[in-house]
Amino acid sequence: MKNEPIARYSSGLNKVSGGTVREVSKMLKQGRIACTTTLETTKKVQPRHEATEPATCKSLVPQCPSALVTSKTAAFTLAEVLITLAIIGIVAALTIPSLVQSYKERQYVSQLKKTYSVLQNAFQMAIAEHGTLDQWGLTNTIVGVDEDGKQIVNSTPAQLVFSYIEPYLNIVSYDLMNKSTRLYSLDGRYRETTPTVPSEDNKDLPSGGTLSDGSYFLIGWISSADCSWRGDKCGDFWIYLPDKKMQLGVTQFNFYLTKNGLFPRGYTNDPGYTFEADCDINNKAGRSSDSQGRGCAAWVLYQGNMNYLHCDDLSWSGKKKCD
Repeated sequence: MKNEPIARYSSGLNKVSGGTVREVSKMLKQGRIACTTTLETTKKVQPRHEATEPATCKSLVPQCPSALVTSKTAAFTLAEVLITLAIIGIVAALTIPSLVQSYKERQYVSQLKKTYSVLQNAFQMAIAEHGTLDQWGLTNTIVGVDEDGKQIVNSTPAQLVFSYIEPYLNIVSYDLMNKSTRLYSLDGRYRETTPTVPSEDNKDLPSGGTLSDGSYFLIGWISSADCSWRGDKCGDFWIYLPDKKMQLGVTQFNFYLTKNGLFPRGYTNDPGYTFEADCDINNKAGRSSDSQGRGCAAWVLYQGNMNYLHCDDLSWSGKKKCD
């Protein structure tokens, strides 16, 4: 190897021809040439022709310390890395919360549609077997007022309605929300409900239940035994989506109980709770904490979004999406 002739050796500084490895090594030590990654050597195999084979500088690395030095611009500085991480952090802080909120809203919309469909189907099967709700022998929930002015309520009508639809539902529990669960209005106020006292006729029977997907429902007050309240309506009905916070228009939705089943509140020209006034995140109409958010169910089911959480100028006859 050491007496093998070198045909060509190229570098950025010099060009050596016809030398031996020993001569090249000496020149490398003296700094007269710089080491490159490859050598081309010509080895005479037979007098008639020449064969060319590549030879690497690997054996000369100890004699080429400059080959071990990397470029000073090959890596990022600490300052550059820190600046990049800071930018990524700022972008994440601005975008991740909105992405999470958007995902949760889509999940709420999907679950409300599913729960509403399951319950409405149960009502339709009960109606097919027993007739419309005005034929179920309902009575009014409010039966009087006590000496303190509190309404006396009877839960029997709601329990009766429940008994008709229960056979068509997969109810996994009759325990509804925890007694300590707080209810909130659409704008986040603590929901103050109307104080009531139970009548002596109340029975310890369920008027709601939890479905297999975790959502639960509650049959509310029956306001008209013949279902003539506000047209063909008998009373109200509640759907609760599984969440730690029960908030009107977000995880708690109000429906009409009509003689033909459920109908979402807040529909166009609703005589009770309107979307524009009772599903306004900024509460420009000054609704009470027990009312603000009751007009959102129809929008979620028919528009398929919760855009009213982000702007206050949507309407059935105007804008359907926030700018």
